[in-house]
Parts: sequence; structure tokens; C-alpha cells
Amino acid sequence: MPYPETWLKAAVETATGWQAHPLVAPEQAPVPYAVYGRQATAPEHALDPALQASINPSGTFALELYAPSYSAAKEAAAAVRAALRNFIGTASGVTIRHCLLTDERDGDVIFFDGQDRQTYVVEMTLDIRWQE
Repeated sequence: MPYPETWLKAAVETATGWQAHPLVAPEQAPVPYAVYGRQATAPEHALDPALQASINPSGTFALELYAPSYSAAKEAAAAVRAALRNFIGTASGVTIRHCLLTDERDGDVIFFDGQDRQTYVVEMTLDIRWQE
């Protein structure tokens, strides 16, 4: 069964040109990169077996963009917004009913071990509804 995470990963990588990792980036992953994960799922229920084919759950997804500069983080966020916001269609084997950007903010600056320069973060929250 295709999952919205498959579409999200591909869409973010296409929009930014960066690697996108589920839940956590591998240790020593080179910046820039993105991290995504599902925070919650609101299942849709159908008591009628004939309606089971059109179940459309909704999920809340977190997306974090890690970049070597503030401007690079903001440019990546703009590219992701343009690619994901209000998307409807079928891609990566999953039918997306809608993708809404519900929150975007600057994250805390991070100093990774062994680095003397900061990494900038933009945090996004997405509401994605898909067809199972």
C-alpha cells in the first residue's frame, strides 16, 4: 500500500534538491537536508463495506529543513511551500486529496558536534489527506 510519506519524501527532494530522511537524519549526514515524519493520523471510518475503497485518512506531518545559512533555509522553505501547498493529485503511487501547510516557523539554531558554525532550521507542519 502506498503511503503519503513516499510522496512527501519525493516532493521535498524534488523541490529542494536535498536528501530527505524519515524521522531523523543519519549521523554525519551533510547539511543541507530535510527530516520528515508523521505526528498523528485521524482515520476516516466507513461502516458500509462498499465505501471502504474510498477511505481518506488525514495526517499531521512535521518537516524540518536544515541548511548552512538562514537564506538557504528560507529559500528551501519557499520551494517546499510552492511544491506542497494545496497539492491534489496522484504521485509516487499515492493519491493525495489535499496538502495544507498549517504552520511554519524558524527553529532553533543548531551546532552539530565537531562543527564551529551554526545550522539553521525551518520547521513546517502539514495536514495531508490521502486515499487508502
